Amino acid sequence: MLIQIFGHIRRLRVPTHDFSLSRDTGNTRCLSGLLLLFLLQVAFADAQQAISFQEMKGFPTAEQGIEKGVSACFAGCLDHSLIIAGGCNFPDRPPQEGGRKKYYQGIYAAVLDGSTQLVWKEVGQLPAPCAYGVSLQTRNGIICIGGNNAEERLRDAFVIQFANNKATTAALPSLPQPMDNFAGAIEGSKVYVYSDREAWELDLENANAGWKPILQRNETRVQPVGGVADGQFCVWGGYSPKSATAHATLNMDGFACTPSGSSPLSTPEMDGEKVFLGGSASINLGADSILVVGGVNKDIFLKALNNPPEGYMLHTPEWYRFNPHLFIYSRKRWHHVASSPLAARAGTTLARQGNNIYAVGGELKPGVRLPNVLRITFRQ
Repeated sequence: MLIQIFGHIRRLRVPTHDFSLSRDTGNTRCLSGLLLLFLLQVAFADAQQAISFQEMKGFPTAEQGIEKGVSACFAGCLDHSLIIAGGCNFPDRPPQEGGRKKYYQGIYAAVLDGSTQLVWKEVGQLPAPCAYGVSLQTRNGIICIGGNNAEERLRDAFVIQFANNKATTAALPSLPQPMDNFAGAIEGSKVYVYSDREAWELDLENANAGWKPILQRNETRVQPVGGVADGQFCVWGGYSPKSATAHATLNMDGFACTPSGSSPLSTPEMDGEKVFLGGSASINLGADSILVVGGVNKDIFLKALNNPPEGYMLHTPEWYRFNPHLFIYSRKRWHHVASSPLAARAGTTLARQGNNIYAVGGELKPGVRLPNVLRITFRQ
């Protein structure tokens, strides 16, 4: 078994394009450590002792209301700093009391020095207030795609670049249509998105060609998660909203985009029951390994979509049973690697530096944001 484990690590494919995930020597060693821990867990079922969770202190304050926490922001790690941008919350009153959602525009940076305290500085501005887009961390910047705000759904795509404590944005080709609450991933120079019923691809080495359609499916998927495995763009979860003629439904399955269409993918399970990957967050740990964190409970969420019970927004966070689980998809299989109440959040955004994953904000319960960052450490 150990021979197979180490053989798999040696066979990892590593993208080399400038917009691929950071591959400096330190991160490569940490990435190998991440996957080794995962594979050892498969062999010995001991990951709970190899993964730690730490709520970090400090959240941005430069924009009025943002100090109360946001969900659905952009995020990534650049130049030894955690970068977050945009996001939304209900800063004045909760939604059940008529509170209005606010969207944010600032770009913030905090140096990652190993401590649990984050000191934030506003280092730039997004082109517009934005939340519910996709952000993809690369060596040279954070690719930000789509989203929405109080006025419109967005088609924007751009790269946040960070140097000398200043963030700037550089435009990429606009999306073919507005997108929010969708999935995205990157492998090498190829950027993928899946919104509603369609998958699109942008080749950064030929960006002038714009976004090209690569797949169309029949079902609607709002808030899916995605990643790249085995060289294919993979998508799971999401829901189809309620309409005048049909109830809302949950998409429990997943699929991979292939040259001939799509192929089905397995679904994570806990105690013999499928886990819904809606409201979850995902990030590639390597070219063929995808981490998924948190999300909503399928039974409670489906009832809320179709016929929310009286007082639905008034319960304690525990009542909503957000998923506290971490899953890794690798080698065509799902593996449950850890659980923690701190991971029971929806709408968070993930960033990675070495063997640390940072879950930024998110919802503690519907309408209530978390003003913190959760550090998930895969110990070597």
